[in-house]
Amino acid sequence: MTHSPIIHVLADDLTGAAEIAAIGHRLGRRAAVKFAGGKAEEREGSFTVTTTETRLAPPERAARIAADAAHRLSQRSSGLIFKKVDSVLRGSVAAEVMAIAQALGKRTVLIVPNNPGQGRVIRGGRYLIDGVPLDATDFRADPHHPATSSNVAELIGEASVVFTLKDVNFPSGIVIGEAGNAADLAAWAGRIDDTILPAGGAEFFMALTVAAGWVKVGPVPQEIGIDGPTLWICGTTAPSRTAALQRARSLGATLLSISISLGADQELACFDEVEAALTCAPLVALMIDGPVGQHPDGAVPIREVLARTACAMIQRGACRHLMLEGGATAASVLTALGWDFLTVVHEWAPGTVTLSPTAQPDARVTLKPGSYTWPESLWRAVVAKN
Repeated sequence: MTHSPIIHVLADDLTGAAEIAAIGHRLGRRAAVKFAGGKAEEREGSFTVTTTETRLAPPERAARIAADAAHRLSQRSSGLIFKKVDSVLRGSVAAEVMAIAQALGKRTVLIVPNNPGQGRVIRGGRYLIDGVPLDATDFRADPHHPATSSNVAELIGEASVVFTLKDVNFPSGIVIGEAGNAADLAAWAGRIDDTILPAGGAEFFMALTVAAGWVKVGPVPQEIGIDGPTLWICGTTAPSRTAALQRARSLGATLLSISISLGADQELACFDEVEAALTCAPLVALMIDGPVGQHPDGAVPIREVLARTACAMIQRGACRHLMLEGGATAASVLTALGWDFLTVVHEWAPGTVTLSPTAQPDARVTLKPGSYTWPESLWRAVVAKN
């Protein structure tokens, strides 16, 4: 492939964008996340990942937004464009990648979504997590994109075809690369040329940076402390939430619930309750009371209530650190706060990233995908000085 130090990245959700930006931070670059269409301007010399927030959008709308973002990136500067997709292929993957490829004049899209380092591999055309077929994991119960198959061609749809490293002569359209380890990812990265749009997960992106000649350019800041209390907006329905809540309680956290049907007067009372809790505990976990996954029509208003609560706590000065999980919930919170450009300040673990908003530099927000677990180092930091 052509070696270039410039790689632009488009992601379809906020936590995925942060996961990729953290890789740049790991290599000593000034890394940031930007909302597509946001008012904040990208800083010169920074590695900025753009999130289009199209994970939950209908395919036609997602394709249009993604293609427009790719076109604007290509017009602004040269370099390779990488499309970050969900590691288990949730969202309008085929529609977005094909729209971007057409906008950029690419013949083929090579998707390598799996992250072998986390036990997520593709073998024999099937997606496995720690050896278990995708549709037999917790992803089968995803409220928005349930995994009904482990066949990756079926998951992506369109006229996609699964390739192994022994296959040659990529056809036009979507090619899915099988990979079971880091060497496979590196081999796929080495096959990118000017006719191919690379797409996939964080580990494939890391392989691309190596193939593109990226080197570490500066020191990576050491682990940061968390000042003051932390508000954890628990917006995910992932099964891992139960263990996380138990760990938080063991560290002295206060756990609060919001009803899925909250009136205006009740909402203000909730704000006061959360603020009071933050004065007494190092960590306050705020969750929805009720089986959110069974109320898909209420998902947006629920996210809005969580976002308004977080916004109120920041505005009242009750806390300066937010823990947010799940891309849609996190995006709702940051949009409510008007934080559309955030700089990476620390990576706790792959996918768990702390950022600082340029609109409020003294604040911190730590993000992770809903299916990931919070690392122990973050738990310790949250309670260390409180």
